[in-house]
Amino acid sequence: MCFMAENHRRSSKFVDSEHGLRNWWKHQQKLVNDGELRPERMEKFKDLLELGDKYKDF
Repeated sequence: MCFMAENHRRSSKFVDSEHGLRNWWKHQQKLVNDGELRPERMEKFKDLLELGDKYKDF
């Protein structure tokens, strides 16, 4: 969330220094799709997704 608040965009797969954030995002999304994300983390991840949707077109 800090990254998006500071940079006003989501992490990029083309910038090496942001690659780890991008991989983390994708892994969390996989856990959500598989139903393996813990409920307390799910709420925080939903907040992160909402913020990410705000910057989706950038």
